[in-house]
Amino acid sequence: TIANPDYSISFCPSSSSYSSTGAGLSIVIKGDARGNLMQIQSATFLHNSANFGGGMFVALCDYATENEVIVKETNFTMNDASKTTTNYQKSGNGGGALVVFENMQGTMNTVMLTGCQFTNNSAIHGGGLAIISHLPSSTVDASCTLSLMKIHGCTFSGSKAYHGLALYLHQISSSYGSGLSVVLSDVGMYSNVPANYRITNTGVVYAYFSSLRLSGNLSFIGNSDTVLFLIGSQALAYSNSSIIIQNNILSFGRLVVMECTVLTLSENTLLKFTDNNNISVVLFSVCSSDVEESGSECFLQYTNKSLHPDYWKTKLLFSGNSGCAPNENDWSCNYNSDDNLPTLIFDANILSCVWPDGGSDTLSVSVLNSTFRWKPFEYFSSSYSNMIMSGPTELKSSEENPV
Repeated sequence: TIANPDYSISFCPSSSSYSSTGAGLSIVIKGDARGNLMQIQSATFLHNSANFGGGMFVALCDYATENEVIVKETNFTMNDASKTTTNYQKSGNGGGALVVFENMQGTMNTVMLTGCQFTNNSAIHGGGLAIISHLPSSTVDASCTLSLMKIHGCTFSGSKAYHGLALYLHQISSSYGSGLSVVLSDVGMYSNVPANYRITNTGVVYAYFSSLRLSGNLSFIGNSDTVLFLIGSQALAYSNSSIIIQNNILSFGRLVVMECTVLTLSENTLLKFTDNNNISVVLFSVCSSDVEESGSECFLQYTNKSLHPDYWKTKLLFSGNSGCAPNENDWSCNYNSDDNLPTLIFDANILSCVWPDGGSDTLSVSVLNSTFRWKPFEYFSSSYSNMIMSGPTELKSSEENPV
């Protein structure tokens, strides 16, 4: 337990240890601790094993506020958190590291990882890193963040898990939204794989009712599962950011959004899907009735919500993607699957994304057909049975009889 400010650890090797929490290092800041700074630099966490955070465990609890934990240029390699206990929400989380926010409302704490490498770590949830938040939703402005988790200039490679191959985010106590904001800035995730190849859509990044911010240059290359699996989450791509999703295989979609998730793009954002192999590049499902608090919103939005998509100052590029369903015997492509028709974009409620002409309430065939074919969307050399599909509602309309 850290209670003194400006405490630092440098050049700290930890290897082949076992512990219940954080076999390499465990940091707990609790009570009414205020204004503490904990810095870790140039450390190595190698081949450690724990139930809670294989390499490192960080927890901010109770009324602790204005505390900061900074980890710089540190390597997390071959750590494991694959064992579970009766406390399933926490155990088996964070092969490389687990960060837990259990503060009361009104507290503000920061954890920052800068220039770190997560390599060949494994866990049940969050092969590289898991972030668990018990923070309540902010009762003030939705943009108000009580605590911040920032990951900058880090790489995640060769990690393995059942959910969140590289990164797992779980907001536990809030019904919608989070008092914790997680920022990914200039992050690369490469060659991460599911712990069980027969369980797909586990997400390289798995976010459950979380607040996720994307900044700078982000690369998701050569992974063997859904890249971004977002459930009931709010994701924002900051201005001038680029998100490259390339050469990823298996799963039902590269970007899967569910349960009222919204991905908001800002000015000069590039979202690029290239040379991926999966059933769908983008897969969106409708809100279920028990969480549909925000109404029927399009899963993809722009910071200026009143601006027609033709005029978004963004670019969404789809190039060289191929659609297939994995074969259950050899996990190659099965193009003849009746259950999984390859579709570039599948939106279960496409009507929520339609922009009627001139503010009209009627929808014509031309308007429906223009959805996801707006000017910022560019499609090149993709092999799919269908470009854009919607369901489960069958859409029937004509120019003479608009729906």
